Formats: sequence, C-alpha cells, structure tokens
Amino acid sequence: MWARLYGRRYWAIQEMTSDSPRWGSVVFEEAQEQKRFVEGLVERIKRFQEWTNAAPGRMVVLDTNVLLHYQPPSQVPWREVLAEPLLHDATGERASVGALPVSQH
Repeated sequence: MWARLYGRRYWAIQEMTSDSPRWGSVVFEEAQEQKRFVEGLVERIKRFQEWTNAAPGRMVVLDTNVLLHYQPPSQVPWREVLAEPLLHDATGERASVGALPVSQH
C-alpha cells in the first residue's frame, strides 16, 4: 500500500512547483487515482468482513512470523489457545485453516 501511495508519481509531484506546466491537473489526477485505490481497499475490507461474519466460530489469522518461527498450525493445541471448543462436523472435532490471498498492487 505504501509503495502505491508514495510511488513514482508522488515523488514527481513533490518536485513540481505551482509554475510547473499542468501542475493542477497532475495533482488532481493523482488524487483521483489514490481515491479509487483507497475505495477499492475499503470494498475488499467490507467483503472480508462479510465473509468472516458469515463463517461459524472464531476467526484466527496467523501472522507470517508465527508460520516461520513457531510450531506448525497442525501441532498447536487450538482448544487451549482459543479457550473454546473447535467446530464440529459429521466426522468429529476439527479446525479449518485457510489461506487468504493478498495481492500487492
């Protein structure tokens, strides 16, 4: 996100002055582009909230550091960590671990 906000166009605008040709339109266009980008992020967050609210049980998001430096998720005593029962299905107790793709635009 920061790379998007402080990209090449941002730094080019920083070098401009009010005497630069098309200064106003360049700044306006960049502001519009950033607005569209942030609005897209808001929509993605809303969809994620809807998705998490629709799922039963407690949502757990594992940080990359947890995955790199601690025990594998399959070896974590989730019942103790979460202090609540795991979700059940017809086969007995289980917990689901999924991956949410994150893109870097």
